[in-house]
Amino acid sequence: MQRILHSQQLKPWRVHHWLSSKVPRDEAFRAQVLEIFELYTRPLLPHERVLCLDEKTSLQPRPRTAPNRPARPDGTPIRVEHEYARSGALNLLASFDTRTGEVIGICRRRKRQEEFIELLETIEQRTPSQITLIHLICDNLKVHKGKKVNAWLQRHPRFRMHFTPVHCSWMNQVEQWFSVMRAG
Repeated sequence: MQRILHSQQLKPWRVHHWLSSKVPRDEAFRAQVLEIFELYTRPLLPHERVLCLDEKTSLQPRPRTAPNRPARPDGTPIRVEHEYARSGALNLLASFDTRTGEVIGICRRRKRQEEFIELLETIEQRTPSQITLIHLICDNLKVHKGKKVNAWLQRHPRFRMHFTPVHCSWMNQVEQWFSVMRAG
């Protein structure tokens, strides 16, 4: 494979991304970026918390049909059974605390407002009452902005939503945690 790629001067590992001009990079974009940047970098007051929320979709648990066999002193490596069972797909809804690294998450079969509200309820239960302002950084997915979510937020005034600009999912720190988790 290496010879074929080299002979054709192909480097599939090199990827160049660009951003379409459909989304303006104007003063509103700049203000959104700076708002999130400020939440990440400024010292928080004792009553504040910053959490980044998102979903990792289509996680497929695949348990092996036989246990792994350990490495042996004679140089035999760990042996992993080739066969596995499919267990369907799950969605991980998670929040990442930018100051402590704490992750709060739930796995569910679906990704709707109901599941997002369940994550918010879990955050509510696990956040001490002396924290009176919880900044939530999310992307612009409809699940994060729906009528049910907005009604829940009205009843829970210590939560404040902050949305990343369109095409800026990289600004949401939970995405970095997802990539580390996936590499592991």
